[in-house]
Amino acid sequence: MKEEDYKYDYRKYILEKRKLAYDELEKLLIRLGRKKIRRTGDGPLHNIFVESTTTFDPVWDFMTMLTEVINKHRFWLSVEIFDLLVDLNLFLGTYSKLPQFKGVEKIDAGQLEDVGTSNFEEIERRRKLISNQFFQDIRELDNVEKYKRDRRKF
Repeated sequence: MKEEDYKYDYRKYILEKRKLAYDELEKLLIRLGRKKIRRTGDGPLHNIFVESTTTFDPVWDFMTMLTEVINKHRFWLSVEIFDLLVDLNLFLGTYSKLPQFKGVEKIDAGQLEDVGTSNFEEIERRRKLISNQFFQDIRELDNVEKYKRDRRKF
């Protein structure tokens, strides 16, 4: 009886941790999925280039949220989605190395929107990959045996 209770509690613990991780990831995907058309008519961009909740740099704000999901929930996400999130983080991090942003204290909104517009397709491609993997993972969220089998050491 005690062994069955332990197995049940263990399974419940894993499922709760994974559910929390995917709840946080869902918030991230909702934010990444919001798009807008620029007033200048230059094309679409993701709202992460214009919408900030805490900082003067909206992309940095989003990347902080992304990094938090990666670091806080890395053991509970699938290996596939973890790798996709790291890839997105690395890709978004490249904008800060552009010449127009080096040593700048305040990011120019127009320049940042230019970066968002020019990278729209690549970010959208990555967003779709993450979303597709998210829904695949959700379908298998309760498969604890598969989760344990697929884990790799970080």
